[in-house]
Amino acid sequence: NERIGHMLKLIGQYEKADPFLKKALILYMNLKDPRGKGTVYNIFGDSYFDQKKYKEAIEMYQRAFVEHDRINDNRSKTSDLMEAGAAWSDFGNIEEALKCFNEALTLANTKNLPDLLPLINKNIETISENIKNANQAPKTQYQELKEHKEQEYVKEVEQKNVQFKMQQVKTIEEIEKLSKENQLKELKI
Repeated sequence: NERIGHMLKLIGQYEKADPFLKKALILYMNLKDPRGKGTVYNIFGDSYFDQKKYKEAIEMYQRAFVEHDRINDNRSKTSDLMEAGAAWSDFGNIEEALKCFNEALTLANTKNLPDLLPLINKNIETISENIKNANQAPKTQYQELKEHKEQEYVKEVEQKNVQFKMQQVKTIEEIEKLSKENQLKELKI
C-alpha cells in the first residue's frame, strides 16, 4: 500500500494515492511501527507540499518527526525538519522556516550527519537573506492573513470587554434599591 501510494504521489496522482497511504498508515498503527508511520506521514507531507497545501504539509512533517523521534532516527528527523522548513518558507513564514532549518542544523551537527550540512546551510543562508529583504518586499498572503486575524481578535476581545463591563454596571435605579452600605460599595465611595 505504501509503495503504491508513494508511486502514485510521484506521478501526481494525489487523490488516487491517498487511500493507499491511509491503509498503510492504519497498518503501521496496528503494528505499532513508528518508522512506517513516520514514512507515511512524510509521504503525505510531500503530497500536500506538491499541491501547495503548506499548512497540511507542515502538520504531516511534524507528525513524521514525532514518529522518527520515538525510534531515535536522527537522519529522518533532520529530513523532516528540513522539509517542514521548506513548507514554512513557501507558506510565507520565513521565521518559522529558519527555526526548522536551525533545528535541523543542530541535529545534523550533534548526530554526525555531515552530508546534510551543505544543504541545510544553503537553506539557512537563503532564508536569512529573505528575512533581510522582507521589509522591502510586498507582504505575503500569510502575513496579510496573520495581520487581519490579529486585528479581528483584538476587536473581538475589546467587544467582549465592553459587553462584560456593561453587564457589570448597574443602573441608578438598581443601586437605589440596595442598602446604604451596598450603595456605597457599588458607587465606590
